[in-house]
Amino acid sequence: MAAISVFLPDGSVVSNAAATMLGAAHPDNPYLGTAARLMYNPIYEIGPSAVSSRANSWRVQAGVRGAVSGWDLDSGVQFSESRQTETFERRIDRLVSNALLNPSAPNRAAAAAESAAYAALPAGTIWRIGENASLNSSAMYGALLADPSRSGFARNTGIDFRAARDIGTLAGGAIGLAVGAEFRREESDLPTIPGMGTYIGIPLTTYGGSRNVFGAYAETVFPIVKHFETSAALRFDNYSDAGSAITPRVAFKWLPATGLALRGAYGQAFRAPSAIENGANAQSSFGGAAVVDNARAGFVPESQLIVAPVFVGQGNPAVAPEKSRSLNLGLVWDATPHTSVAVDVWEIRRKGLIIVEDPQHAVDAGHVVRDPATSTGPGDPGAIASAYVTFINAELGRTSGIDVDARHRFAVGPWGNVTLSLTYTHLLKQDVTNADGTVHAYAGTHGNCDITNCAGSPRDRLNLAAAWDYAAWRWATNVYYRGAMSNQLEAGAPCANTLADGSDAPAGCRIASFTTVDISLVRRFGANSELFGSIQNVFDRVPPFDPLTYGAIGYNPLDVSGAMGRFFTVGLRYKF
Repeated sequence: MAAISVFLPDGSVVSNAAATMLGAAHPDNPYLGTAARLMYNPIYEIGPSAVSSRANSWRVQAGVRGAVSGWDLDSGVQFSESRQTETFERRIDRLVSNALLNPSAPNRAAAAAESAAYAALPAGTIWRIGENASLNSSAMYGALLADPSRSGFARNTGIDFRAARDIGTLAGGAIGLAVGAEFRREESDLPTIPGMGTYIGIPLTTYGGSRNVFGAYAETVFPIVKHFETSAALRFDNYSDAGSAITPRVAFKWLPATGLALRGAYGQAFRAPSAIENGANAQSSFGGAAVVDNARAGFVPESQLIVAPVFVGQGNPAVAPEKSRSLNLGLVWDATPHTSVAVDVWEIRRKGLIIVEDPQHAVDAGHVVRDPATSTGPGDPGAIASAYVTFINAELGRTSGIDVDARHRFAVGPWGNVTLSLTYTHLLKQDVTNADGTVHAYAGTHGNCDITNCAGSPRDRLNLAAAWDYAAWRWATNVYYRGAMSNQLEAGAPCANTLADGSDAPAGCRIASFTTVDISLVRRFGANSELFGSIQNVFDRVPPFDPLTYGAIGYNPLDVSGAMGRFFTVGLRYKF
């Protein structure tokens, strides 16, 4: 029933394992006369613990446009703010719980000092459990349960200025120049939840801070000849908490033949750390990362050395900004007036990629808090109550792929027009190189959840679409395909999940591919109204088993339409 540990506001952990006992004299203790450890799920007694959220956002902006001495000017100011209040419903006060289940003098004193509601209960009040829960009073539940809440905000204030004009002429046309500058102030605050360390099941998440951001840029377009043009841009950014960067971009477009265009671009970019990544007070708890607890080797069975403790991610004020370089080469071929194909090959290299420290590295380095109450004997440090990781800069992150986009439109006599389209992406590489030179390859695997958000990195994704327009009718069909991927955290790693007999899960350590089909129909009535309907996942496909996905929901987040099943929509739309 009670968590093995709870977080304090500073991110430290307090163990509650030893205190979670049924007192020797508790009438529901099956071992009456001897205090006993308790495992009890109160959800059917007090109801599920839930989180309710209320958010309010507003934005104000104003702008001025005009022309002066051949320059087109555009300037604006804006202010936006979002506020959100979270309420954590029916959370158990661990001190009150311990006193009600095991009313020892220390437990009663700790609960009375923390909770006035407990101190006001009649002497001898206990928490009856199981089939005797109906004997509990509302006052007892009032002392046991609470609904702590917190409010946070994000605020953005900014001003920007842009100007553009032609500054000359080349054989291909006018030379365009655009310049601009902007300033904004970013502020955010998400405080810890009141009762952190007292109430069970309260997540640790907090961050906040403010910074000033200034940026300026210039961009030009050079139509050198009729069939060849280039462009160049330069941008300067300064973040008060992360430093400055100058990032260029150059691009070209060449038309070597009618209907054929070759294009390419090279650019650099700069990303400053977020308040969560570099905030001195930023902390967040997460689970799902499996590690080997080598410190308990020899004290517990080998099968118990693989654990998935709660991790606390901490902001790192020393983390540096990311800097990236991107390269894109492609072509667009208009084979006929109704047929076009675009192919692009691209690569993005990010230096100083901001990632979460490897959980296994953190555990091996001893960045853990252990619970001595779970020790099996002398020398056993006990189970990991929590572990700590921080944001760090990887040496290099590299992602590359191929994009294909093809479209064809044809008439079907008096029956209107049909449009066919294909969008395909093939992932070539997705690597992260650590500062020590270790390379982690994720393409085609389920991937590290810090990199892929536990959705994985399938190499292939495809979308086929067909639309038929006839008079006031439009019929559309869409086919979505996600390629298969290995259930590994990275290439070369063992299978991320196994069954009780040690075999790979799923079989062959492979997350199967998934395909769904959607259809829709629209009937227009004039220019302002239409009747529409759709069927998503027409064939009611069930997503393949995915044991690694975040939250252990059993299916991959990319396959959510399969989890929903066949889904019907009917509606009427009218534009005023």
